[in-house]
Amino acid sequence: MKFSAKLTLLSFGIFLVSSLIIVYFVYTTNIKALEEQIKDTLEEHAFHTMDTIDRMLFERYIDIKAFAADPVISSKKSTQKQIAQRLAAYQNQHKIYASLSFFDLNRIRIADTSGKNIGKQHSFTEYWPDIAKGKDFVMLAIESEFLKQPVFYFASIVKDKNGTPFGVVVSRIPVGKLYEITERVTSIHEFKEKSVGIDLVNKDGLLLYSNHHKGILKDISPDWKAVKKFISMGQKMGSVRHSYLGEEEISTFVRQQGYQDFKGDDWILIMCVPTKVAFALAIELRNKLAIILSVICSLVLFIVVFFSRRISRPIARLRDAALKIGKGNLDTKIEIASKDEIGELGKSFNKMAQDLKESHEQLTVYSNELEKKVEVRTDELMREKAKKEAQEQLFEKQKAQSITLLAGGIAHDFNNILTAVLGNAELLKMKLPQDNKIQDMIDTIINLSKRMGDLVRQLLAYAKGGKYQPRVVFLNNFIRETLSITSVGQYRKIEVVSDLSEDLWPVFADHTQMVQVMVNLFTNAFEATAEKGGQLTVHTSNVKDKDAWECSLKRRHPRGDYVYVSVSDTGHGISPEIQRSQL
Repeated sequence: MKFSAKLTLLSFGIFLVSSLIIVYFVYTTNIKALEEQIKDTLEEHAFHTMDTIDRMLFERYIDIKAFAADPVISSKKSTQKQIAQRLAAYQNQHKIYASLSFFDLNRIRIADTSGKNIGKQHSFTEYWPDIAKGKDFVMLAIESEFLKQPVFYFASIVKDKNGTPFGVVVSRIPVGKLYEITERVTSIHEFKEKSVGIDLVNKDGLLLYSNHHKGILKDISPDWKAVKKFISMGQKMGSVRHSYLGEEEISTFVRQQGYQDFKGDDWILIMCVPTKVAFALAIELRNKLAIILSVICSLVLFIVVFFSRRISRPIARLRDAALKIGKGNLDTKIEIASKDEIGELGKSFNKMAQDLKESHEQLTVYSNELEKKVEVRTDELMREKAKKEAQEQLFEKQKAQSITLLAGGIAHDFNNILTAVLGNAELLKMKLPQDNKIQDMIDTIINLSKRMGDLVRQLLAYAKGGKYQPRVVFLNNFIRETLSITSVGQYRKIEVVSDLSEDLWPVFADHTQMVQVMVNLFTNAFEATAEKGGQLTVHTSNVKDKDAWECSLKRRHPRGDYVYVSVSDTGHGISPEIQRSQL
């Protein structure tokens, strides 16, 4: 950069800094003087406002004391109607009250200007705990259980002519009534309209009234933290400047002094005004100075811009060239004629671009070679995988053929043996007398041989690649046949109960498979009850138009007609471990 440009920028910087110092000095001097004036004004208004509130509370204190001494109210002979009429008349004379009530010492509401909850007991809340402690007069601000809004309570003990307490009279004033008192100071002529915020808090900072915050009787005043340390030091009135929600404000507080014999409850009135409102005049002066300074700076800035453009043009070319290289144009070069540092930077940039181009070309060559190698290796792996899969399929096919041949051979041999057994058993049955005891055993041999023949036929069907042969069958016949086969030997001592429906529908099923299912069920049941004896119960019935359902094998079955078969026994059952692992 040339010396003239540097001198211009340096002159502009000195001018700008000097101007800002002058503006800041004028502004801060005015702010300090104005701040003291504003604090004095706020403290004066806060004092008079708190005094007005004390006077209002004192009047209510006098009212409730006078009302408690009223002849009608303080007479035990007064009827509920007379008390209610006196309450209504007193409320008409003093419109400030939201409601008036009379309670006996058991908290029973005797009369109320609203006419509600008469005869009901008030909860032990609000002013009642203080009454129970023996206080003759209670004043507090709280959310009214009866009116459902924040109110000031004034409660006084009612005594008869002998001085014996027998009741409590209560008046309620909405907290919003304080708005009429505070409205006169919310528009102090020094500030903008409605700019002064007012909070009335108790000694713990709880909001009793506010014209600009919500959460009355629920939240702590946002300004309490700023004034609390001054109150704890014993100050009765003061001001502080602080920040709230990122905005500066001036807060003034004054403590309750009471009025005559009304001592108050140590409440604090807090008045606050935003500094942007309080310092409006000073801010206006600052803004005018800023405008003048802006005009002068604009002229100086014009000179600065002129010189900065001369400097920024080479840098802009460097930026554009870097963007092009980032998009892949590695042939980009820049021409900078200056011999200063920017010129040197341009030469270094061009060299970097050339190096990137050469590196990119080398990477491209390496990438192409790698892709070819990956393709060759991928083809080799695919061929090896296809060869291995073909070998595995051939092995499985050969193994299945071997098993089929073996099953067919065994089935033929076994069938020949069964034919001989069945033939000899039938011949033996023919030769023995009908009343011979061995006849039952021969029948069992014949039936079991026939069943084994069915199993052999299944094995032959599998060996020949065939399928099961379902047909119309009657389950009751299967059940009776199977029971006669399985209930032999040690199982005869087990009681068998057959509850078979006489009009059971036929089903479409494979004969051999159904016999095998029944044998398995009955054999398991007999084995479960064989040790101690017991009972086996078989039940069949028709189920018409059953809804769609899912069996234990997670298979869905459509809506329709079904035959129901139930097999139960009194044996020891299946252990949970086997159920979890097998079922």
